[in-house]
Amino acid sequence: MTYPTAFSIELGETITASLANRLSFTGELKDSRAFICDGDDDCNAPLTCANFKTTKNERKNNPYFTEGARKANNHSESCSYLVKKSNSSNTNKETSSQVKQSKKLKLILGKDGFKKPQPRKQTHNTLSPQSNSSLTATYSVNSNGDKERKYSKSHVKTLRTLVEVFQSGEYDLDNTKLETLDSLSLNELFHSLDTPSTLSYQFRVYFGQAKIFEKDPDKPYYIVEFTKAHNYSNPTENGDIEDYPSFAVSKYQIHKNYPWSKQYINSTDTFTCFVSWFPTTNKGKKKTFINFEKVTPENYLFQK
Repeated sequence: MTYPTAFSIELGETITASLANRLSFTGELKDSRAFICDGDDDCNAPLTCANFKTTKNERKNNPYFTEGARKANNHSESCSYLVKKSNSSNTNKETSSQVKQSKKLKLILGKDGFKKPQPRKQTHNTLSPQSNSSLTATYSVNSNGDKERKYSKSHVKTLRTLVEVFQSGEYDLDNTKLETLDSLSLNELFHSLDTPSTLSYQFRVYFGQAKIFEKDPDKPYYIVEFTKAHNYSNPTENGDIEDYPSFAVSKYQIHKNYPWSKQYINSTDTFTCFVSWFPTTNKGKKKTFINFEKVTPENYLFQK
């Protein structure tokens, strides 16, 4: 049986296999076996990421999670994967689809969106719990008297992981709900800026085609501007405001985290941008702008 997602012990959050593959090359993930089933907080079934550190040219199949050679009945009785498997004689694909529809995710957010990950202490055992505020581990004793580690799973702590879940095709976007943000579905949380719309002061993940340009060579920031104009409902103004939503990004952070974006600076070429923030308005000398103020690096993501 294959699994669409798994809980990464090294990261302390649930991720897809494709993201695990990418992070193996950045060094953020090192062990293909440092995963456990995320079907339930009580489930400690060990999983392995197949094709963990392989390129597209090196493999025949995309990365996926599996019990592999460690097949054993380690799933908890309430594990959603085990329940679906025992109650259905359908194929793995159909079973996986049923699990997707019932998935619940919890966003770990601060008052200003996603928080900067805390540094993890290195340990000799990859599978031991890290001293990390984002990784919650408690212990329980099973029927054999053995001590078992219990993790809080299905927690999404980074915009990168949330976008990966949204784009993976492994989830029913209308039926996958968030325990936070008034139980929005993924489709309700993600707001496309590629189609003109009316915005308001709401936390969402806004995304679409964008350009990046340098407004002033002496300033330490670039401006990221989406390519479609939108309205903003503002009762204090006479009628709605229309503008191209934008936000400022640190030049240092862009050069550090997105070196490939250099070719897009002051160019007409566009890339895909995600920003998890609140749109607002800012009155300039000549016009009123729609922008996202003081966006931290943890709350925007660029994709080629």
